[in-house]
Amino acid sequence: MRLNQLGVALIAVASLTSCTSNGTGWYHVNKVTIGQARQQLDDYVKESVAALPAAARLGPLIGDSGPIPCDDSDGALSTSPARAQADNWITGLPSSGNAEYLDAFVAHWITKGWRIVDDPRPHLNYVAVANSVGYSLVLATTLDGLRLSIGGSSACASREPPETPSGSL
Repeated sequence: MRLNQLGVALIAVASLTSCTSNGTGWYHVNKVTIGQARQQLDDYVKESVAALPAAARLGPLIGDSGPIPCDDSDGALSTSPARAQADNWITGLPSSGNAEYLDAFVAHWITKGWRIVDDPRPHLNYVAVANSVGYSLVLATTLDGLRLSIGGSSACASREPPETPSGSL
């Protein structure tokens, strides 16, 4: 698949996946592991697809779904905090309804307390939402409007399980 076929979806998700930093390498790491963050992100993605018409199905992954380092490193340290990410195609829906699918996505997450962080429609067909604990989701069409995708990222998470206090099992 050529990069330009991925359209706005990957660009939008990439813009939402960088962790907060104050220029000194500081970022907030939630008290979850990357595995827990990935599971929560997967649940949000599945919930998003369920909010679309019944024919919608979560399709194949788009690109690499590995963790994204929260700092400015190249990811060489497997123990550095990271964000889980997901980018999938959505299948089963006619492209003629894309505008309605974007509206349904926004309506669903707004009722759940998420906020819109980017909505450049009608110039570009995607919308991005985020919640108060650092998760973000993007529903987008390809530039040609023929394919629909969903992507997202978690808050920063530990790549190692939390330490067990001494004396505990």
